[in-house]
Amino acid sequence: MWNSFQKVVFFGNGGVVATNSPRRRDEIGLAMGIVMNCIVFYNAWKWGQKLQKSGATPVVWNHIRFLGRYKFMKRHPPSKKPEEVL
Repeated sequence: MWNSFQKVVFFGNGGVVATNSPRRRDEIGLAMGIVMNCIVFYNAWKWGQKLQKSGATPVVWNHIRFLGRYKFMKRHPPSKKPEEVL
């Protein structure tokens, strides 16, 4: 399952690394590992209880959009009313 996951995450150029530089290959591999681990961490954080009960694995990626637009916004905590400050 991990190898299939790796093929899906490495979507650029069909999984072919287009460089002969050992350093660049290492960087690409490490970056891919970080992305894969982030997805697994997110799945475990989001659905940890359900995964434990069912015995499922957090290595799923159907809900991840690998291509497309993403917009990240920082959430600000709601402001307190003046009477709640004390």
